[in-house]
Amino acid sequence: MKMATIQAMVIAAVAMLAAAEARAADVPLVPQTQRDDFSGYSEGGEPTPAWRTTSPFWEVHGGSLISEDAGREFAVFQKCPPG
Repeated sequence: MKMATIQAMVIAAVAMLAAAEARAADVPLVPQTQRDDFSGYSEGGEPTPAWRTTSPFWEVHGGSLISEDAGREFAVFQKCPPG
């Protein structure tokens, strides 16, 4: 199976789980945009607890979240600030 197909399946599964969780919590599904300028993280530090990453190779550099791993890596926003 091609990597792109596997990724699409994983993304679809995550979306379905998020939708099921929202329905279970009786929360309306509303599109949201999250932003993070990474100013609250130390240079070279990890982006926790707001971000969950797929490897320990993620660091904050120059106001960006960067993966130092050559493979496919993902960072998922975990905590939305109010507003």
